[in-house]
Parts: sequence; C-alpha cells; structure tokens
Amino acid sequence: MHPPIRTYPTHPHWIIGLLVALMTMVAPPCRADLRSGPTWFDANGVGSAPDWHYRAPITIPSDSVANSTIRIDVDFDALLTALGISGTFDADSPRIVKEDGSLAAIQQFTDTVYAGGTDEPGNGQGEIRFILEESGPSTCYLYFDITENGTKAPWPAADTINGNFELDTDNLGALAGWDVDAESGFDAEVRPGETVTVNAVSTDGTPHTGEYAFLLGSRSADEPVSASPAVTLSRSITVPASNPGSLTLRYRAEGWDSSADYDSRYDFIRIRIDGDTVVGPDAGNYAGQPYSPNYGTGYISWNEPGYGRYNYWDRDTGGDAHLGMGLSAGDEPWFDVSASLTAYAGQTVTLEITSNHVHQYRSWFHVDDVAWSVRTLSLGEPQAFGADISRPLTAFPGRFLSIAAVVDARADSVLADVYDQDDNLAAAGIVLFDDGSHGDAAANDGIWSNNGADPAYPTVAIPSGAAIGGVWTTVVLALDGSGNRVSATDGLVHNPSVTGTDETQANFFNIDEQGFTIIEPVPDLSTSTKTVVDLNGGSLYPGDVLAYTITLVESAGMPAADVRVTDVLPASVTGFNLISIPSEAAGTFTDATGTLDVSGISLPGGGSDTIVFEVTVGASAATGATIDNTAAITVPGGTGAGPTVSSPPVSAIPATGNKQLYLRTTTALSRTPPEEPGSNQRIVPNSSHSWTLTPALQQALTIQAGTVSVPVRLMMSRPNLGSSNRSTSIDIDVSGIGSLTNIPVTVGGSVLEYNFSIPLASAPPFSLPPGTAPVLTVSTSNRAIRVYTTSGGTPSRVLLGVDTVINVDSVGFYDDAYPGGTAVASAPPGNTVYVRSVISDPFGSFDISGAFLTLEAPSGGTVLNGVAMDEVLDSGAATKVFETAYDLPGFGSDGTWTATVTATEGTEGTIIHQGAAPLFVGAPLLTVLKSASSTAAGPGDLITYTVQVVNTGTSAAVNIEMDDAMSPYTALRIAYDGTGALPFSLEAAPVGLALGAPVYSDDGGSTYGYSPLVSGGGGAQTGFDGRVSHWRLPVVGTLEGSGSKFTMKYQVVVK
Repeated sequence: MHPPIRTYPTHPHWIIGLLVALMTMVAPPCRADLRSGPTWFDANGVGSAPDWHYRAPITIPSDSVANSTIRIDVDFDALLTALGISGTFDADSPRIVKEDGSLAAIQQFTDTVYAGGTDEPGNGQGEIRFILEESGPSTCYLYFDITENGTKAPWPAADTINGNFELDTDNLGALAGWDVDAESGFDAEVRPGETVTVNAVSTDGTPHTGEYAFLLGSRSADEPVSASPAVTLSRSITVPASNPGSLTLRYRAEGWDSSADYDSRYDFIRIRIDGDTVVGPDAGNYAGQPYSPNYGTGYISWNEPGYGRYNYWDRDTGGDAHLGMGLSAGDEPWFDVSASLTAYAGQTVTLEITSNHVHQYRSWFHVDDVAWSVRTLSLGEPQAFGADISRPLTAFPGRFLSIAAVVDARADSVLADVYDQDDNLAAAGIVLFDDGSHGDAAANDGIWSNNGADPAYPTVAIPSGAAIGGVWTTVVLALDGSGNRVSATDGLVHNPSVTGTDETQANFFNIDEQGFTIIEPVPDLSTSTKTVVDLNGGSLYPGDVLAYTITLVESAGMPAADVRVTDVLPASVTGFNLISIPSEAAGTFTDATGTLDVSGISLPGGGSDTIVFEVTVGASAATGATIDNTAAITVPGGTGAGPTVSSPPVSAIPATGNKQLYLRTTTALSRTPPEEPGSNQRIVPNSSHSWTLTPALQQALTIQAGTVSVPVRLMMSRPNLGSSNRSTSIDIDVSGIGSLTNIPVTVGGSVLEYNFSIPLASAPPFSLPPGTAPVLTVSTSNRAIRVYTTSGGTPSRVLLGVDTVINVDSVGFYDDAYPGGTAVASAPPGNTVYVRSVISDPFGSFDISGAFLTLEAPSGGTVLNGVAMDEVLDSGAATKVFETAYDLPGFGSDGTWTATVTATEGTEGTIIHQGAAPLFVGAPLLTVLKSASSTAAGPGDLITYTVQVVNTGTSAAVNIEMDDAMSPYTALRIAYDGTGALPFSLEAAPVGLALGAPVYSDDGGSTYGYSPLVSGGGGAQTGFDGRVSHWRLPVVGTLEGSGSKFTMKYQVVVK
C-alpha cells in the first residue's frame, strides 16, 4: 500500500520551537498501549528517563508455585536480531515485570553466567532469575534495552537472590541476600577468580560459575583461634507450598587439615537447614561429599590418611585411597549438594553454611551457585514499544491537518506521512513534537503533535476540493535509537512474527496507521460554556441570588442559525429572572417547571453570544449540596453542547441559640463552667457584688429578635449553712441588657436554686459591640446572702439568646500547608490539597471546641467522615484556623469534591455550625490551532496568523504563556492592523482573560531583552520589525476547561 523505503535521515534530531502553550497546571502523563497489550511498563512516566523499549513474554505455567525461583537463559543479542535492530545491549537494563504491571521484588540479571556455565561479560547474553510472587498461570515480561536509548541504573543488589555471589562483590558491610558471622581473623568474603600461593602451594580460587564465589575459613592466615563454627553464612528461604523442588549448591574444600566421621575434629564444612538438619557433607559420606580436604583425625602416615598434606583426601603418603574416592593428591574439584525440600513445603527456613576450625593446619572452603526450587523457563518472541494515532479522525477541506500520536516510550523522533484517498503520498516526514510547541499541549507527556501552524514544520493542507467522505490515511513512525537491519529507516523495530519488511504497521511495532474522513464543515458549538456567580458574595446561603451565564461559542468558523438553548433548573431554586438574551432570539422562562427556552439564535462563524438569567436559592436547599444543572445547546446540522455548572455548596445560615455565661469565680462571668465544688461570695446587707465577663466580647453580639427576657439562675443560701430561713429582696442587673429590682426571696441554711427572668431594656434585636464586657450585679437589702458558682452540679449562670453562637466563617482548599498556600478552586489528580477553615465565636477563640471535616468524592462516596481537623492557629481573639491535608487519588478523582466543616462550641455541645466548599479535580489540556490567511505568499505579502487555544481538559488553565519562533523569512507587524497598541489582538476571549506585556528576542530565543520594536528594523518595510526572531506573550487570567477557548491574531510580512 505504502512505499517500502523512505529517505528519512538516520537518528534525526529535530529543532524545537514555535508555538508553546505553558500552564500553571498540566495534564498528567497519558500512556499509549502496545497494540498487542498489556500496557507498556513505565515506572515514572513516559516523559521521564529511563524508558524501556523492548520486552519478551515469559509464560508462567500453572504448576509454577509462588516462591519458586524462575531461571531463564537469555541471549539479548539474538533478541535484538529477531527485532531487526542493532545496538549495544545495556546490561543494567533487564527488568522483570509481573502481569499486573509492577516489578518483581526480587530479581537479577547475571552477565557472567549462561547455560549453567561461566560466560564472557559484555557479550549480550546471561542468566535471569527472579522469585515468583504469584502462582501460575500468568505472563510476566522481561524488559530490556540498548544504550543508544539511554542507559539505565543497575537493579539494586539488595533486591537480588545473589545465590551465585555475582551481584554484591565489594565486601563492604552486609552481603546482599545473606547474613555473615565470622570470628576475627577468618576469611568470610566474596572473592574473584584467583590463584593464591599458600605455604608454597599454588591453590585454585576459580569460581564454579561466573567471576565470584564465597570464601570461608582460613586461607589468608593461620587460624587465630579454634572455633566451632568460625564462619557462618546463612539466609532465609521461603519454600513453595507445592512442587518445592530441591536445594542445590556447589562447594570446594582446600587445605591441610582433616576431619573424620562423627567426630568434631578438626576443620570441616557443614550445610544445614534450620540449624539441625544436615543437608550437605555429612558423616558416612566423605567419599561422595567430602567435608574436609583430608580424611582422618590423625597425622597422615604411610598407611593412614590424615592432616598434614594439601588436599590428600582419602589417600595416605603411600598413595593408597582408603575410601575409593578416585581423587589424586592435590586435586581441587567442586562438589555438588542437592537436598529435597519436600519436608519444608510452605515454610520459611534458614539455610546455614558453617566452617569449623581447630588452631593448626589451615583449611578453607568456597561456596557457589546456591539455588532452590528452580523452574527453568524460556522466552516468547520479543516485542517493542508502540505508537497510537489519536488524531485526526476527521478533517475539513482547505484546513491544515493537525496530527497527534501517543508513544509508549521516549522516542528519538516521531514522523508522520499522509496519504490521500487514492493512496497517493500527500506529505512525508512531517515532524511531530513533544515539547509543548507546534500544538503539543504539554511537554514530555508522550503525546507527539503538530497542528501545522508553523511554515517551517508544516503538516499538510487538505485541498479545498477534496472529496467529502473520502478516507485518507495517517502513518506515524516513532523512531528510537536503534539501527535497522531489515529496512532503510533506523529506529524502526521489526515484528519477528511476520516476514514482510515494508515499513507498515503490520511489519513494525512502532508504526501506526489510521484513516480519517474528509467531512464538510458544519457549525460547532461544542466549546460553549456555562458559569454561575453568587451575587450576594461570600458563602452561599438559602435566599442568595445566583446569576448564570451561558456563552455560545462557534469554533468551526461556520455560521450557525436557529440555535436553541434549553435549561431545566433544579427544584431547590426559585424566583427565575431572565436578564438578557441575543437580540434576534426569543426566550421564555417557565416558573412552574423552572425551564429556560431560548430559540432563534444566530452566530457568525467564530462568533459568540450570551444568555444571562438569575435564580434564588430556595429554603429547601440542603447544607453542603451544590446546585447542578446542564444547558442543552442544539444547532440544526451542526454540533451542539451540554455545558454543566455547579454552584458552591450551600452553607448553613449562621447558628443561633443560647450562650450560657457561668459564674466561673467570685468575680468573673465566663463561657467556661466552674469546677466543683466551686466557690461562693458573701454579700452583706444593703450592698452588691458584680461578676464581669472575662474576657470581653471579641465580636459583636446580637440579642435575638423575639427575646423578651434573659433567664438568670443563682445558687444561694444564708451566710451560715444550717440556719433558719430569712426573707430579703435583691436586685439583678445585666449591664447593657436589662435589670430586675426589689425581688423578694427567702434564703435559708441550705443552698437552693433561684431562677429569675430579667426583662430587656431595649427591644431586640440589638447588638453589644466588640470589647463589651457585660456585668452581672446582685444587690441585697436587709439580709446577707451567699451566691455560689455551683452547688450539687448545678452552676449559676446567665442565659443569652443570641444570633451568632459559633460560625464557620470560611472553608477553602489550598495548595500548601498553613501558613503558606494559595486558595484553589481546582487541582489536578494526585495532588495534595489542604482543607482550611476559619471559625469564629463572639466570646473568643477559647470557646471553639473543635472542627470536623467530611469530604465527599464526585461519585458521592464519603472518603472522610467527621474527621477532627488540626488546629493550626489560635488568634487569641475571636477565631481559630483548622486544616486537614488530603492526597487526591491519581486516577478516578475527576469531578467536584465537597468539603463540609462542622464547628462545635463551648462545653455543652448543643450548637454547631457548618460551612462547605467545592474543589474541582481535573487537569487542563490545551490544544493550539494556528492557521494562516494564505497558504502561499510572496515577498511583500501580508499574512494574518490566527491562533486559537482551546482548553479541552477538565480543569482551568491559569496564566498561559504563548511562545513563537518567527520564520526567518517574515517580519513582525508592530501594530496589529496598523492601529493596535500591540502586535497582537485578543479576540473572542472569556471575560477576565487579557494580554500581558510581550517580550521579544533578536538572537534566536537566547535572550528576550529586545525592546522597543523598531519600524523598518532589519531592513523590513515601514511598520514591521524584521529583527524579531522570537516572541513571548502572557495571557493573564483563567481559561476554564471543558472547551473554553480564546483567539489571538498577529500579522507578518514576507521579506
């Protein structure tokens, strides 16, 4: 279908530049899927190194049980050859990835072992081992790479099996996978292959496989002491619950000392499980698995073996072999140990390898190739990273094509070809970008794009006469750093399951092909928006007025006629009021059903218009709920929209109720109850005593409307308990509130409760200003009395009915912990947000007893329910600040979250107040479309560029910056249309969005200090500056998501 050979350069490195849209918040990385699945492994996002480019499947059979050791011999050079590529295998790159996409916890690649033997390092082959974490059947993957794609960090030695001692060889500190305990002066370390002369004998230190083995015993020096054991090498092993297999290892004995059956003398190695079961060299089997380099417990003689000669085994000095071992004196063989693990199935056991030594006659041992429960498997055919075209799906005649593709791993370059409906090549080698320019929404997110706006890096203009309904084809090539063995283009990776070599999707992993249909342009209102504002400001309460604005936006450049907008408001709002509609339209608002219906709207191509209406929040609106509704926008023959908006959560009206002022001490009124047994104050005849509110009011306090009197309860008696009753009269005054005089009372020898109703001096509601300290004064006439702070658990108190008992002044989400952070209305998934609330109490912050957070996810689920918030500030006046941090999930968290804060006051716990706040979770996604007024121009021709930025993400983009690299063949017009204050004109922008101060570069973008613009600069004609090579233009304000957009224009002249 497509030509098999292209003339793309080898390892191209493309210039980066032109239009960049930068956001204060960016979309999270989006990962493409390999066409054959599963999702491609990437530990840190495709935009961050390292990335892996190749893999091979490992089929885990059903009889492979968790905790088995999986072993695979791998020829990586052969895998690269099978993929049709060349490159230098990166020996640090192998990774085992489980079926769920996570890394195997314990794994290793040994470059120096292959097919059970020693292998030359750096030759592209070696051995993979890993501990199976879940029983089969399943499919794991071996990921690997070449250095041309960026080197990888080695897998941590601490997370390896290291049974062959090749993975941790520096002998510094702990040995990966093992515990080592040795008496001072003994050898206990990993050693390389070496020949060591001991007592004039050249001894063999070659490992069994690989380059290293573990040495234990006394080779370096005579034994400093006798010790049993002198060296212990041990590790834990978890044995599979079924098919446990065997424990295997190799060891070698060398030296001059000896030992014999069932004797603790002298030097010997022992291998045990759980400290008591011997599984290695054992008494009675010296001939098969010798535990010492010599047999016997006496000195070697002409007719008896024993210690004193180097590796004489079972031979005497006369040469006779007493056990028939068949070894010659001086032989240094390796011996195999194999022990069944059936008795330990499903258990975690300790493998212990010890060497015992008696002072005199050196001996030592090497250990290598320790393994258990090994299952040897093989690899399937190798695979490579893929690419997936995400656009175009459709295209308009006469427009530049916008192309985007998602790539699994970081590519050296990504190119595209376009074929017309007759399979003719329309454009080749189109460069795509992942640097935030050329219509690429976000740098390094694995989405490579080009919107065709830059003449230096064009896509293709669909001819104006292209047949409607014709299917064209986009072909994307994601090239890595490999060389190609089977076709002309380096960086393409061949599929070994096919024989074809044409550069097509069927033959290469990192080629994708996708058709797109030429369609007739129609009106497009899909980027229309809807917003809501609380006209009363502050928290949203029942009775507040909400103003809705529906902004109709036509984004395809086609006129739209007979547009209709309907909107059904929820039952929790009333008082509908239609404020404004487009002049040519007809509109109604049906109160009975809460339905808006506006029809007959006309919009020019690229134009916009608005509908504004108001509603009142009804008394039925629940605290914490948002008022949600969706407008339905339709246009005949075109694309409509359904913009949705949510109000802030409805807050509870400030709490009203009774505040109890207690006689805390003999002088103070307080919100804090007195402690038992309390205190009392004697008031002598014809005198008075006062209690003053301490501290004074911190905020204004309003006495409730409808209040007739203030209840006062006093616990009183005669001065002397046990005496008889006496009559007197008292006066009670609560300053600023009211008083009661000449009240007859009878007091006796026991403490009794007396209740009074103090009439108000003024008609409520009325307020006591901040700083007021109300005073309770009690006067007595002819008899002395005692007033008690509390008695029998009943406190004396004044009960005030007030409008504000406690208030949640504000609830908000912040992007950093208190006292830092900025209030945010939206946040991307995965961020940490901080719910912060300011709570006040007119009597003072001490009376705020707590704040509790309930957090609801967009799905309606409650993720935090009444969680106590942390107090981060006590003002010492009226307010406290509380805060709770919450980590938003990285996935599945898009939508509106609602935080409801419940504040409690005092010690009574009878009155609360609630406030709420929303947070929209999502990420902005900017699409930049740039078009020119002419696709062809000559010197002196004026070109007007139109740049449209659309935020199709789910969250707002704040303070966008646009960057542009000017073509060297054009000069920038200093004043747009010859009259503008700037070279740039902002058109069709949402309210609140404005152009900032641009900066210019005349040195290729290295610096941006070129100012002011010069008419005729660089030899350009008057009104143009040819010295400008780059410009940056801030667009200040907020561009909401869900299709909000703006358009900017500027002009150049062709030099």
